Amino acid sequence: MDMGEEMHGSRAIAIWHRTVGWASRELAALEPNKVAHLKVRSGEHLAAILISSFMYRMPIEMDVDGGVDLLYSLASLEQDGFRELFPEGMDRAAFEVKSLGSGFRTMDSKIDRISARGGNPAGLSISVEVRAAADILAEADVLLRRACDGLAAKTDEASSKNAFLVIHPFDHFAMETYEHQVIGPFLPDMRSYDGLDSIWILWVPEHLSVWSKRLGGWTDLIFTAANSDEDREPCLSVLQDAEAVFLEAIDYRKGSPYYFGFNA
Repeated sequence: MDMGEEMHGSRAIAIWHRTVGWASRELAALEPNKVAHLKVRSGEHLAAILISSFMYRMPIEMDVDGGVDLLYSLASLEQDGFRELFPEGMDRAAFEVKSLGSGFRTMDSKIDRISARGGNPAGLSISVEVRAAADILAEADVLLRRACDGLAAKTDEASSKNAFLVIHPFDHFAMETYEHQVIGPFLPDMRSYDGLDSIWILWVPEHLSVWSKRLGGWTDLIFTAANSDEDREPCLSVLQDAEAVFLEAIDYRKGSPYYFGFNA
């Protein structure tokens, strides 16, 4: 099978990149005591920004006392092709956010400690194996089942149950994210997670894939769409730009592991 045949018929939904910036500003303007509970190092703020971008609405609840991480209303959700990612007859969408970490967390903490002492972390390095996305997702099984159990305990029958998994490329580098914009056709069947209505995978910084139980397949959510005459700052991705706006607006000064770049 050639690449064209493999991609033919795959499903994707795209939004204008400026919608992501809008979502970051609106999210930062919510109640400070709730926004402050978003765990930046785990990427919970990135999940909130992107879900809000595609739903074009803010969460109605965020976890401050052991509830679900994010809760959204599904009422009057009319974005083309997006509502059908969720089950019919549900009023709300509950999300548990997980991060598939590895050695980069230790390295990132070391960089922060050196910088805090006034040192220079230049010269530190980390080695990451480039692997197939399906192999990486196999390692997330425990996290996804933990999300499933948490949602079952925290939600009622009126809420759909959804997991959002954040994957940093310096922890797990998926070959497909380097080679393709649309990666759903390369991802595995996730039907075994019967307790989850959808599984969102953020391959930081520019790929977002969603498995929908209702649709029985993957949808690529593209949030980098732009007009041909638009100029963007090339050193940061769309999501990194939005994250910078959000963190500045909430006066977060502890640094983010999601500020990075590649030099080809």
